[in-house]
Amino acid sequence: MKNVITMSQALAVIVFVACSSESSGHSNPTSSRTPSADTSKSLIAAEQALNNGLLRGDWKIIEETYADDIVFTEADGSVHHKSDSVREMQSGDLKFTSIEMSDVHVQDLGNVAVVTGKLIEKGHYKTDDLSGTYRFTDVWVKRNSRWQLVAGHESRIPSSGAARITWGRPRSASSPPSS
Repeated sequence: MKNVITMSQALAVIVFVACSSESSGHSNPTSSRTPSADTSKSLIAAEQALNNGLLRGDWKIIEETYADDIVFTEADGSVHHKSDSVREMQSGDLKFTSIEMSDVHVQDLGNVAVVTGKLIEKGHYKTDDLSGTYRFTDVWVKRNSRWQLVAGHESRIPSSGAARITWGRPRSASSPPSS
């Protein structure tokens, strides 16, 4: 649990620092909560290219897309870095047979963007079944005129019968949210 809290703090710091450096006395017309069409298209295409590469077992897509300093928190709370992801792909330990991305939203903050969405994945890590539905948050930074993934987080959506926590209060998946 400590890693998840640390990751949340790290994401906040990354976004704050990147946005602060972007807004250091210079106005940026694309720096808003509404994504520019180009940024949105570029990042959705980058996310899809990454997913397609993962399906092919192409570790080079990770090399190209992930920043050297990426921090990625998995659904189980473990933290991975670029070298971990490349090694898992090269060894064949991580294999996907299907990745469907939907409900994608892009927040364009200038040279930083946050992409959120939903994934339905089928795959394995060694003998562990990773198949399920996930929500993801990816933080992208534009460096040297290209977008790089610097942080990410994936949370598994519980199956329909499982209990959930909503704003700190447990509720069953079938009960409506309290107002």
